[in-house]
Amino acid sequence: MKKILYLTFNDAPSGIFSGQVIDVCLYWKELGFDVTLVSFISLRNFKVNKNKIKNAFPKAIVVPMFPKARNWRLNSWFLGRKIKKINPEVIVCRGVFATLLAMEFRSGRKLCFDARGAYEAELNEYDVIPDEKVKSEISMLERKAVLESDFRLAVSNQLVNYWKDKFSYHSDNHVIVPCTLNGKSLIEITELKKAEIRKNLGFTITDTVIVYSGSSAGWQSLKRLDEAMIPLFDNNAELKLLLLTNEIPNELQVLKKYPDRVKSKWLKSDEVGDYLSVCDYGWLVRENTVTNQVASPVKFAEYLAAGLEVIISENLGDYSKYVIENNVGMILSSNPSLSKLLKPDLTQKKRIMELAKKDFLKENYRELYFKLLS
Repeated sequence: MKKILYLTFNDAPSGIFSGQVIDVCLYWKELGFDVTLVSFISLRNFKVNKNKIKNAFPKAIVVPMFPKARNWRLNSWFLGRKIKKINPEVIVCRGVFATLLAMEFRSGRKLCFDARGAYEAELNEYDVIPDEKVKSEISMLERKAVLESDFRLAVSNQLVNYWKDKFSYHSDNHVIVPCTLNGKSLIEITELKKAEIRKNLGFTITDTVIVYSGSSAGWQSLKRLDEAMIPLFDNNAELKLLLLTNEIPNELQVLKKYPDRVKSKWLKSDEVGDYLSVCDYGWLVRENTVTNQVASPVKFAEYLAAGLEVIISENLGDYSKYVIENNVGMILSSNPSLSKLLKPDLTQKKRIMELAKKDFLKENYRELYFKLLS
């Protein structure tokens, strides 16, 4: 049984971590690989977060990282000990820092860069690590991760195109696997339960409901909600908005203007699917930044799995094109008649759910995962 070490650095347990790390490790185990997860996490809430990771994936080694992102290199000694003990044949590294940490221990092993986005762009466009030293070296580090890894996993075709333009990447040693779903994400609930959830939200069966599910982080561009929603609400009395987020920006005007038609909830991860299923449209509108141009938001797949049409911005990873080619929603800036949103019928919702099964389940990327790990 081939030994795989999956390495993460400075990624705390969250819904994203569960879907993109834990679920992937579990799936690789199903494929017959011997998988060990090594996660370097912050000292802040270390014990709680360690237990979360270990409970989700028992064969995990959770390590406190040296404080401050700029000190990432100081974690190499402990990583070297773990690699020597585990002796993996393949090391898959989530992100630039994990890849650079593992690079010095690659001898005789396949080193894979699991790239979740454009790191230099993300640091500079959204200040995700407010450290000038890290920002000054991230371009060099990202270039090294892209060009010197043995193999790469990219989340979108647009990310590979970015590598070609930014780093003169010319290799074919990569696979493209978008942010995917496990089978549990495909939830079909009864009409009775849908009616019950809508009633609890204060919505009726005939209302057209737009939902936003996710964080309030800067790249989510929630300010775009006001620009589109207020004209929509002015022209359609049966239009409602559901915000499944942990924090609503204080300046969100649509909530202030229509408080009885905008509802917000913060749910457990296993409750989100049911609430998405009672909606009609998923909101996925972001700024036209490099970060978003190469992205693969997992919420896109989650919206489709719930049978939702997607309202999306232009140039959002591979998905803006996907929406048009598959008739599963609309691009916001090219649709001036957005005020005439029609409620998708049951046939359309079921068709969209079938597309989610075909294009976004991990099982559909089985051969690409074998190529990554072989």
